[in-house]
Amino acid sequence: MRKIGEFQVESQIKLVLGPGEELRQTFEVSRGGLAGVRLLVFNPVLGGEGRYEVVLMDEEGATLVRQEVTEGNMSWDEWLRIDFASLGAVEGQKLTIVMRHLGEEEDGLARWLNLYRLGRVGEVEINGVMTAEEMDGVEKSYVGVGYTDADNYVDGEASLDGEALAGDVAFQVYYAQRPVEFVTSSVVDAVGRWRSDGGFFVGYWGLLAVLVLVTGWRVWVVGKGKKGKRS
Repeated sequence: MRKIGEFQVESQIKLVLGPGEELRQTFEVSRGGLAGVRLLVFNPVLGGEGRYEVVLMDEEGATLVRQEVTEGNMSWDEWLRIDFASLGAVEGQKLTIVMRHLGEEEDGLARWLNLYRLGRVGEVEINGVMTAEEMDGVEKSYVGVGYTDADNYVDGEASLDGEALAGDVAFQVYYAQRPVEFVTSSVVDAVGRWRSDGGFFVGYWGLLAVLVLVTGWRVWVVGKGKKGKRS
């Protein structure tokens, strides 16, 4: 079983990972049992053969996990799952999720498109590099990753091709849990929700009780009716 930990799910724009492009997001490991990461991807080349790589690195830059994926492994607008055996001795560390295109850089148009979307180049500059049709072609040729300019996850940073970004990539981190730990944490979460929003729980369980009573009454009525016909 896996339970979500750190996350940032807002996505305002898509950063395109063309050949030579590399996107990073750091996060702090809050507990033991790190066992998976997710990235919000947008794949316009369904069934394609383009190759990408997702890497998880420690604070020293050593590779902890590496997984290659192709466009054929991804769909449009999905959380790309990278699951792995639970990692030990990383609690409290700041790790880095890296996603990069494995092709060799060609014309650099993907980078120009990203700079334009990030507001680092204006209309005049981008129009001097590519036409609107070329921009559309770049977007439809490579996988994009969700990103927001808002710094929603303050314990980590995003970067594109080594340059720091103001916001964060859309990502999720998952931790392995034994069944007993999963049940315990679920109860703790439920108690916390009860304390913060008791009205919701009263309404929820009240409605559930009414549904159970109504269903039981209908079953009893139907059963009684059948007995009356037989007699």
